[in-house]
Amino acid sequence: MEIKSDTNIEPQIKMQSNKNNPHKKLIAFDIDGTLLNSQGFVLPSTVDAIKKLRSAGHVVTIATGRSYFLAEEIIRSMQFENYLLVNGAAAFLDNQQVVKEILDRAAFSDYVQFASGLGIDVVYQNLSTIRRYHEIISNEEKMAMNSFKALVPDFDDTFHLQEEIYQGIAFYSEEFDQQFARQNFAQFDFVRWHPFGVDIIPKGNSKARGLLKMADAAQITPENIIVFGDGNNDLEMIQAAGIGVAMANGQEHVRAAADIVTDSNDDNGIFNALRIIELI
Repeated sequence: MEIKSDTNIEPQIKMQSNKNNPHKKLIAFDIDGTLLNSQGFVLPSTVDAIKKLRSAGHVVTIATGRSYFLAEEIIRSMQFENYLLVNGAAAFLDNQQVVKEILDRAAFSDYVQFASGLGIDVVYQNLSTIRRYHEIISNEEKMAMNSFKALVPDFDDTFHLQEEIYQGIAFYSEEFDQQFARQNFAQFDFVRWHPFGVDIIPKGNSKARGLLKMADAAQITPENIIVFGDGNNDLEMIQAAGIGVAMANGQEHVRAAADIVTDSNDDNGIFNALRIIELI
């Protein structure tokens, strides 16, 4: 467990975590590599911690790159009523949608066609369904989807032309990055989360932006947001929060940006950090 000495975090924690403080916290957990351990399960200590946070009246949410379709099992099993999905493009409080950002249909169709010309497959998702553009499944796609234990989506090369698309995923290595950059797809931002996986999201959108909108809807100020994450798409969210917590198994630059580096997702990292912050 590491608390950064140059961030003056200890006084900040004591101030924000006073159990007599009437202000609710918004506490957000990334799923993969954070809420889930390396075997894909939620640790008993994490289940206990979340129960205590809810009992104390805090707003507890997941904050994930997954769509509802891919997060549904966790939402149901952990009884989440609040959830930030598809890298902040959709957010729900008390199961009611409070944030909605979708991809521009024409621009995204151009992106899919360009990627296809390079032999790169793209999948696309609304909140309930995910489909792929190429009929033939690439090895890159298999490896990236398998990294979070998801099946390769079914084939439907017209789905993105008919549905509201919150997020795309393209499957290619870094060697193609410059080719995409030269095309100047200005309506989108790109977040790499796997050696062969890149999320395509609306320009300016992020988990951080979605979480701040979610907090505003819940009437919670940014300094009362606490975030747990491990990956590149958690970085801005960790920086925007009142307290940003990185898992020990997280990427190096994410750990460097956090206020607290807790133990790993296999070693009760969530529970231990919440004890340090004095929220449980």
